[in-house]
Amino acid sequence: MAIQFLDGIDFNGTEITSVLLQNSAGTPASNLGGGQIVYDSNAGTIKFYDGVAATWVELDGQGTGGTVTSVNGGTSTFVTNTVTGSTGAAVLTSTLSATGTASSSTYLRGDNSWATIPASMSFTISDGSNSFTVTQGDTLSLDSTTSTISISAATADVVDFSLTSSGVTAGAYTSANITVDTYGRVIAASAGGAGTMTSWKIGSTSGTDQTVSNGEVVDVVGGTAISGTIGGTRTVTLSHDAFGTASTYAYPSSVTTNSTGHITSITAGVAPGTMSSWTFAADSGADQTVTDGNGVNLLGSVGINTESSATDTLNINLDLNELGTTTTWTPAADFLIVDDGGNNRKILSDNIPISDWGTATDSINMNNNKVLNVKTGTAGTDGVNLGQVQSLVAGVGVFQGGYNATTNVPALTGASNVALTTGDFYVVTTDGSFFTETLEVGDLIFANTTIPASSTPSLSDYTLVIQDQNIAGAGATDGATEKGVAGFDSANFDVSANGWVQLGTTGVAAATYGSASTVGTFTVDTEGLLTAASNATINIPASAVQNFCAEVESCVETTYQFAGDIPAGTSPQVSHGLDTRDVQVTVYQNSTPFDTVFAKVARTSADVVTFTFATAVTAGQYRAVITASK
Repeated sequence: MAIQFLDGIDFNGTEITSVLLQNSAGTPASNLGGGQIVYDSNAGTIKFYDGVAATWVELDGQGTGGTVTSVNGGTSTFVTNTVTGSTGAAVLTSTLSATGTASSSTYLRGDNSWATIPASMSFTISDGSNSFTVTQGDTLSLDSTTSTISISAATADVVDFSLTSSGVTAGAYTSANITVDTYGRVIAASAGGAGTMTSWKIGSTSGTDQTVSNGEVVDVVGGTAISGTIGGTRTVTLSHDAFGTASTYAYPSSVTTNSTGHITSITAGVAPGTMSSWTFAADSGADQTVTDGNGVNLLGSVGINTESSATDTLNINLDLNELGTTTTWTPAADFLIVDDGGNNRKILSDNIPISDWGTATDSINMNNNKVLNVKTGTAGTDGVNLGQVQSLVAGVGVFQGGYNATTNVPALTGASNVALTTGDFYVVTTDGSFFTETLEVGDLIFANTTIPASSTPSLSDYTLVIQDQNIAGAGATDGATEKGVAGFDSANFDVSANGWVQLGTTGVAAATYGSASTVGTFTVDTEGLLTAASNATINIPASAVQNFCAEVESCVETTYQFAGDIPAGTSPQVSHGLDTRDVQVTVYQNSTPFDTVFAKVARTSADVVTFTFATAVTAGQYRAVITASK
């Protein structure tokens, strides 16, 4: 039986060589679907199954059907196409789809219908208000009943319309008398007579208007500072009267005007004084002469900037960022610049009390130097001197006696505790518990803070110092073990002068013991220390091996192999649980003859394989065998 492939095969652009198509003695009676290809050994042709037309079609053109593989019908607005017959005998028939009957006396209309050609033809003429119909055989006359339009047939099928002559002579008419008809045409024109004027009036800004009669003369006379002159035909020239003497007056000392504002006289004056130069001096440096037209540059120096902010305005500003930096301070020689009541002054740093610097906003680092001559503090927020501290701590933090950790005497815990001052301490005289801690004889208990009486203190109010000078003991648990001084067996331990304890050297060579073919053998002493180690070759007699094959088989089956039925569907998944994608997958038919088939396999994860089938399979139809390579 042929090998079955259950999904499409992608050859990635490679050739198929030495391949034969499926042979069929005639056209197959059944098909696998559209696209199936067979070789018809009877006809000697290649055929494929057309899934749309549901028929077998020849590919090589050697059959009776020719080279046309399909004919599709279709319709348009005026034509209907019909396909009859099958492969090799298909017929395409095209017919007009118009309604009605075609004949020599009919024509095809735009609405796809046959219509009878009319016996006569007519059309309508309208001027927008009136209309009439011209039928076949009638004569349309273009008549000029108003005598305003003339009509002529200049050429075939062309009618000329022209205005008729009105009888008016073409020309120019002065002061014309014009007559027009109802159509706006000039039907009469004649020149008129010259116009006449008996009088006219002249007026001005002030005074009464005057009437000028025909033939009278109007005089244009000058007024104040204005004179008139007849300069030619119908020309009057008006001129401004002269005042004073035309000239140039330097530095006038007086100016005289008349009532109209005209200058009548000017008296020349004396030229003003001039400055050729001036001297610019400063706190240091040579004086500088500034001549006429020269400018003065006011330049800043280190810490001082100048700025021209506006016309005639110069700003002088301090710029302390330009000053140099010093890393030393000499109190008796270094000055500070201050504003003292509006006056700029300097002051030695030695002369500024520290109290005048204001309130500190951060910690002060004395850099390992003393604060000398500190006054004794009186308020709770005051600083104190050494003598005051020594006086205050006198009698504080002293030994208070022994403490019974079993009976809590004196009472350091609970609601009836004794009062303690910071630093007070006790020595444990009897073993016992202190809050959550275990105390032994010789341990110390210090008060971390002032503890009022009957205040129920907590463990955080105390500091415990464990002496651990007792002899160490053995116990079944860490909590039951007595911690203390212990010694070490020199045969098994090395102890340095600093108390560093290490296991002693046993003489056993540092190495790896045991391999695929050897097994390590070891010797230990009564303390459990390794005193000897060696390798021995593995030699297992056959009589000592029991169920070896069964164990190996079980191990391989559970660790390296999986077999199971494939679920139903086109993309079923199988969980193998082998924890690797390095697996080999085989699929076989789960029924006679149990032959191997091929499907698309995707290793979806380290524990899941996904199969892809072109056609959905049923559950258990196929079985998967998966082997891991670990």
